[in-house]
Amino acid sequence: MTNPSDDALASPAAHTIEEPLEDSLSRGLPLVWATGAGRGRRALLGWGEAFRATAQGPDRFAELDAAFAAHAASPDAGDTPVAFVTAAFADDSASASVLIVPALLGRWADGVLTVTPNTDAAPGMLPPLGERAEFEELDLRPGTLSRQGFRQAVAAAVERLADGELEKVVLARDLEAAADDPLDVPALLIRLQQANPQSYTFHVDGMVGSSPSCWSPSRAATSARRPWRGRRP
Repeated sequence: MTNPSDDALASPAAHTIEEPLEDSLSRGLPLVWATGAGRGRRALLGWGEAFRATAQGPDRFAELDAAFAAHAASPDAGDTPVAFVTAAFADDSASASVLIVPALLGRWADGVLTVTPNTDAAPGMLPPLGERAEFEELDLRPGTLSRQGFRQAVAAAVERLADGELEKVVLARDLEAAADDPLDVPALLIRLQQANPQSYTFHVDGMVGSSPSCWSPSRAATSARRPWRGRRP
């Protein structure tokens, strides 16, 4: 692994660092979008905060879109700002939807982290390498749905599919994970990415997870990808 000097870390110009993805994930508490294994492994990371917007209710997506557009038009936004978003599914969710434009953007591929400023304002410094923490085993407890309740839900779904009432069913069961100490999010991200390399591992404002599902809408020559599911620890 090669590490640049402090001057290089503070420089507005792009610079590269040769390091495994596990090291990049341990630098502070980055915003994360990672997927793949081997030579196909890729990650988009963010540090710091150049801009933040929150929204709630049925107009949350439009409000976040308008807030990002206003930021992108501001003098300090840079040419092509990138944002990370975590949004609630339900219109009446008690959780706010959040959009964050990081000050520093990292693109990791083939063992190399390329760091660039994501704002024309002072982007700050890339956090130093953190100590690799061992991820402890968690005590999993039933959530709102018990094991028996989940089995009953599966049986009911199978019956409704057989009757032609439904064509597709998505089932999920929540569990509560308890630990003796505060959860080490970088260690969790490393564990999730290693265990689910073809899934989409992510972290945005406390929403962390690894989802096998991805939605890819396309508009003209532009496409976007979003994981479907996540959990907030």
